[in-house]
Amino acid sequence: MNKTQYKELNREYLTLKSAEPGVENIGGVLVKRLADGSGDKTATLSSIVVCRYSGSLIDGTQFDSNENDTMPYPFRVRELIEGWQIALTHMKVGDKWELTIPAELGYGSAHIDGIPAHSTLIFTLELLQIA
Repeated sequence: MNKTQYKELNREYLTLKSAEPGVENIGGVLVKRLADGSGDKTATLSSIVVCRYSGSLIDGTQFDSNENDTMPYPFRVRELIEGWQIALTHMKVGDKWELTIPAELGYGSAHIDGIPAHSTLIFTLELLQIA
């Protein structure tokens, strides 16, 4: 599959996903809420967060996960991909969301560690803590 075909396949996936029941668009990220947290505090770009997550491509290929880690690593929100920044600044502790992130809010045209350029990224993301 060439680059143009791959980009089109990802665009088609986003169109189909956006039409699914329960999916909302938050700043360009397609979100399906899987579990609701508590409280009203959300992260800011300068926050440090602890999350449990897994990431895959539209074909189901998993490229990253910390679901089996006993102690998830903390992240500074501003150092994450833009799609995560958007989501995390809208999530409460305990929220678990499925994120569908278009390439322009992920890694764009870069090929990163087994993630092809122009890839839509799908994450299950649970916000455990905001520091």
